[in-house]
Amino acid sequence: MGFFDRFKKKEEVPAYDVQNAKQESLITTHSYRGKDGLDYLECEYYDSQADFKKFYDTTKLVICTIPEILPSRKRVYQAKVAHYSQNDAVYFGKDGEDISRRNQYTDIRLEMNFEKLLTDPEYQKILMNGLLDKKRVERYIGTGLQDYPTEGHPCGNYIGFVDINQRTGKYGKIFDPKIGEEVHNLPEMVQIREKYKQIKEQAKQSKIANLEAERDRLNKLIAEEKEK
Repeated sequence: MGFFDRFKKKEEVPAYDVQNAKQESLITTHSYRGKDGLDYLECEYYDSQADFKKFYDTTKLVICTIPEILPSRKRVYQAKVAHYSQNDAVYFGKDGEDISRRNQYTDIRLEMNFEKLLTDPEYQKILMNGLLDKKRVERYIGTGLQDYPTEGHPCGNYIGFVDINQRTGKYGKIFDPKIGEEVHNLPEMVQIREKYKQIKEQAKQSKIANLEAERDRLNKLIAEEKEK
């Protein structure tokens, strides 16, 4: 689960009992215990009316059912999300592992109402098709990779939650800026940003080296032409 193992909860918090929850849903679910000994819930949502411009029709969420307790005592859930199409080709790596899009995950944090996740179709739709929209997730992850975001709020990999909008009386996407800032400043996220900056710098230096090598090659060709 990526970074799930790095920051264990500081207090014992019971996992949500997904086995005994009644399921009347738009999603298919599967619960299991991971190699880390924690319980996970895998949810798959298929959108039969997905816009072809999105290039995916299925969203898969894998969420740890034991909450992470932040320093402020607020709770978030660590999860990962993948986006793919039902008709995607399946690709296998050199060791036989499935490397197709259905297994290309992005690590996120969010707040969750498990009862609604398992029983409320409208909640599921807004969650899987709205909060977890691929471009939205990418936008928040991109913001989380900036030390001081120029647009949006600091967020780390926190993407918000779904709840009733008090103004409209309907479910909507909600982002808590205080939690976003807290997650943004977690040691884990600081380390991720440092690594990201190192990778960008390495790519920059590699590009510069390639440009310099190409310049030297062209200068050599020009010199050889002048000698003829």
